[in-house]
Amino acid sequence: MKKNLRLVQKQVQKQKQKMTTTLRYVAVGVACTAIVSVVAFTYFNLGQSDSARAGNMAAPVKDPVKLRYFEAEKIEETIALKWRTLIEVENDHFTIERSEDGEMYEPIAIVQGAGFSESRKDYAFVDTDPLNGVNFYRLGKTNFDGQTVYSEPVKVMVEKAMPVKLLSGGKNTAGLTEIVFESAGKMDVTIKLLDVTGREVYTKIIKPTAGRNKYTFEDKTQLANGVYSAFILQGNAKSNILKVVKTN
Repeated sequence: MKKNLRLVQKQVQKQKQKMTTTLRYVAVGVACTAIVSVVAFTYFNLGQSDSARAGNMAAPVKDPVKLRYFEAEKIEETIALKWRTLIEVENDHFTIERSEDGEMYEPIAIVQGAGFSESRKDYAFVDTDPLNGVNFYRLGKTNFDGQTVYSEPVKVMVEKAMPVKLLSGGKNTAGLTEIVFESAGKMDVTIKLLDVTGREVYTKIIKPTAGRNKYTFEDKTQLANGVYSAFILQGNAKSNILKVVKTN
């Protein structure tokens, strides 16, 4: 009888040990899950990708940066861009993209990121050749996996002075069409005329003086009477378009 009782006690003791070991593993597993959840939340909470903003939560993109601000400021005829990060996690690089309509963007610069950082970092870039008119900028943040998350866009207006400007057009006493234009320098200009169908009917390269200039279209061009569109090219710059009339 005593022998059977000792056997039962041993079996109970073994069962207790097995349950204790199982509970330890369960506790460790719960703790590990909690830690992983905290790390994942800290990482993904840095920002949102385009897919996340669009409601596609199936494959969220990791935002590698906690961005404090992204700003653009017009300085004369350039745009100074600056941004500040508070945290960077696997941040490979930044891409500055520009658009004239806020829809279609193109990259204009790449700036190296800090990789890993828990301290404030300041970055800057100057767009020395912005578009004439409205410029939209956005900041792409690319992680080590090559995934990119974009900032909200910023908008700046730029009004560039034209290096060459058509002032007036008309005819002289001989009935020949002439134009008056203003040039900022002495760089060669190309004068062009288009007919009402948009066909180029006249082109001439001349060397202007700085300031106001007058040019009369040569009689030998034998232009038909009518209305033409005149414009001037100087380097990569194009003047405004002016309607001129040819009469005899």
